[in-house]
Amino acid sequence: MDPLGTACAVVLALSAIYRTVVHAPWLLTIGLWVTSISQLVSALVTTLDPPLMDLTGWANLSQIITYVLMVASSYIFARTTCEVADLNTRWALVITWVSIIGMCAVYLITNLSTTPSLVVETIPGPPSYVFSWLLAIGLLPTHIAAVIGAKRGVENRTLFWLFGIYGVVGALYPLLMVLDRVDMYTLRWPLEATYSIVWTIQLVSFTALSLAGVIGARRYLQSDAANVS
Repeated sequence: MDPLGTACAVVLALSAIYRTVVHAPWLLTIGLWVTSISQLVSALVTTLDPPLMDLTGWANLSQIITYVLMVASSYIFARTTCEVADLNTRWALVITWVSIIGMCAVYLITNLSTTPSLVVETIPGPPSYVFSWLLAIGLLPTHIAAVIGAKRGVENRTLFWLFGIYGVVGALYPLLMVLDRVDMYTLRWPLEATYSIVWTIQLVSFTALSLAGVIGARRYLQSDAANVS
């Protein structure tokens, strides 16, 4: 089990548990749960992929599950931020479906589903190249919305600053992914060189997101109590 991936999953789960217990608005809570599960699956890739391949005949299946969940949660967070900042969410939905359908199609009809790999993006060839771009695109909505929302935030300044940190730092992950693959059909830099950087980016951004989830829930409770009194 990957320690940094597990840490990401735990941080997100703690925030999701708190919001579940206090009955905070459900959309952000679901997003936190989905992201936590995606990071847990990612941390267990080496454990899950072999038995899943024996069961289904598809290689790298747990990684695909991780990426689909990450893109789905990207839309959930984008929608949450857009609703608070009064932004349109249709653009995020379109990007999300293009990313998920595109990734699944590339995976199913190419060697990505038949060539076992610790990281599916490291499989040489055009399929993993296209897959990386589709994943990067799918992760953008949440970070774009978070940055825009943070810029527009006035009343919930702390909450939006945390969303802003999540948006800016988290956006480095898809950016790094694209830079690692641009004009190349394999990774530009050794996996060992980018591994700790990627997980550190994820941990910082998800910690900010988790704190935003807790603070948002506390403000919801305070507002609810004020309305009751």
